[in-house]
Amino acid sequence: MKDNIKSQTVYLDTSIFAGKVLLNDAEDKKCALLIKKISDKECGNYKFITSIFTLVELAELISRRETEDKAKSILFDIMNDPDLPIYLINPEPVHKASKTREYFDIDILIAHLVKTALKYSIPGFDTIHAHTVRNLDEKIIAVSKDTHFKRFNKLENVIDVVNASDFLDKYK
Repeated sequence: MKDNIKSQTVYLDTSIFAGKVLLNDAEDKKCALLIKKISDKECGNYKFITSIFTLVELAELISRRETEDKAKSILFDIMNDPDLPIYLINPEPVHKASKTREYFDIDILIAHLVKTALKYSIPGFDTIHAHTVRNLDEKIIAVSKDTHFKRFNKLENVIDVVNASDFLDKYK
């Protein structure tokens, strides 16, 4: 842990959901256990969040192994499970105002993502996760199966980066 601040907010990477779905190894089983404990409200006072982009990444991962209908069903279950207190969050708002309306500007988002990728040397889709985490106001714990997620320790508001096993052991 970077400091002694106890976080109430836990950011879940796509790999945690993928682990629950794919169950390829022992750490995947821990991912599934973590999601079950979250669903059963056995994880204390933590608030679990993820990026809306997690669903995009997860759809691609699941579709490699499952039919499109099965992938949609899994995603639907994750998005609509009333007992799973995971909030889908977007990166910081990137809107431009015109005289008649506000609109989303993808170019501004991409510029922010490039800046995040360069500043923190975080690869690929994880740049979107990093950008989302970086723009949260609270201190967070990041949970991921991916080893390169350790780079999230560079983000100012991240107090710890752990895998599902370590989270289950350290943050009971």
